[in-house]
Amino acid sequence: MRTTIELQDTLFREVKVFAAERGISLKELFTRAIEQCIHDEDPGKSRMTEPPVVIEKTVSVGSFSNQELALMEDEEIRTKLVK
Repeated sequence: MRTTIELQDTLFREVKVFAAERGISLKELFTRAIEQCIHDEDPGKSRMTEPPVVIEKTVSVGSFSNQELALMEDEEIRTKLVK
Protein backbone atom coordinates (compact mmCIF):
# COMPACT_ATOMS: atom_id res chain seq x y z
CA MET A 1 0.00 0.00 0.00
CA ARG A 2 1.21 3.53 -0.71
CA THR A 3 0.73 6.58 1.47
CA THR A 4 2.04 10.10 1.73
CA ILE A 5 3.50 11.65 4.86
CA GLU A 6 4.71 15.17 5.48
CA LEU A 7 7.90 15.82 7.45
CA GLN A 8 9.76 19.00 8.21
CA ASP A 9 12.68 19.44 5.82
CA THR A 10 15.28 19.16 8.58
CA LEU A 11 13.73 15.97 9.94
CA PHE A 12 13.53 14.47 6.45
CA ARG A 13 17.23 15.15 5.87
CA GLU A 14 18.05 13.47 9.20
CA VAL A 15 15.93 10.46 8.24
CA LYS A 16 17.64 10.14 4.85
CA VAL A 17 21.10 10.29 6.46
CA PHE A 18 20.04 7.79 9.16
CA ALA A 19 18.80 5.31 6.52
CA ALA A 20 21.82 5.81 4.26
CA GLU A 21 24.27 5.22 7.12
CA ARG A 22 22.57 1.89 7.76
CA GLY A 23 22.30 0.94 4.10
CA ILE A 24 18.51 0.68 4.14
CA SER A 25 15.78 2.37 2.12
CA LEU A 26 13.41 4.95 3.55
CA LYS A 27 10.61 2.42 3.03
CA GLU A 28 12.45 -0.14 5.16
CA LEU A 29 13.28 2.44 7.84
CA PHE A 30 9.67 3.62 8.14
CA THR A 31 8.38 0.04 8.14
CA ARG A 32 10.77 -0.98 10.93
CA ALA A 33 10.02 2.13 12.98
CA ILE A 34 6.26 1.69 12.72
CA GLU A 35 6.46 -2.02 13.51
CA GLN A 36 8.61 -1.26 16.55
CA CYS A 37 6.15 1.37 17.79
CA ILE A 38 3.22 -1.01 17.39
CA HIS A 39 4.79 -4.19 18.76
CA ASP A 40 7.16 -2.86 21.42
CA GLU A 41 4.79 -0.40 23.04
CA ASP A 42 5.35 -0.14 26.78
CA PRO A 43 2.01 -0.78 28.51
CA GLY A 44 3.09 1.62 31.25
CA LYS A 45 3.16 4.42 28.69
CA SER A 46 -0.39 3.92 27.53
CA ARG A 47 -2.83 6.71 27.05
CA MET A 48 -3.67 8.77 30.12
CA THR A 49 -7.04 7.76 31.61
CA GLU A 50 -7.17 10.34 34.41
CA PRO A 51 -6.19 13.99 34.36
CA PRO A 52 -2.81 14.77 35.97
CA VAL A 53 -4.36 17.55 38.06
CA VAL A 54 -7.75 17.43 39.70
CA ILE A 55 -9.34 20.73 40.66
CA GLU A 56 -12.05 20.67 43.27
CA LYS A 57 -15.45 21.44 41.82
CA THR A 58 -15.86 24.39 44.19
CA VAL A 59 -12.82 26.16 42.71
CA SER A 60 -13.51 28.52 39.83
CA VAL A 61 -10.65 29.62 37.62
CA GLY A 62 -12.70 32.18 35.74
CA SER A 63 -13.01 32.89 32.06
CA PHE A 64 -10.54 35.16 30.30
CA SER A 65 -10.13 36.33 26.72
CA ASN A 66 -6.86 35.79 24.89
CA GLN A 67 -6.11 39.50 25.23
CA GLU A 68 -6.64 39.38 29.01
CA LEU A 69 -4.38 36.32 29.29
CA ALA A 70 -1.68 38.06 27.23
CA LEU A 71 -1.84 41.12 29.51
CA MET A 72 -1.54 38.91 32.62
CA GLU A 73 1.44 37.13 31.07
CA ASP A 74 3.12 40.44 30.22
CA GLU A 75 2.59 41.66 33.79
CA GLU A 76 4.04 38.42 35.19
CA ILE A 77 7.13 38.78 33.00
CA ARG A 78 7.61 42.42 34.04
CA THR A 79 7.28 41.46 37.71
CA LYS A 80 9.95 38.76 37.35
CA LEU A 81 12.32 41.16 35.58
CA VAL A 82 12.04 43.70 38.42
CA LYS A 83 12.95 41.15 41.10
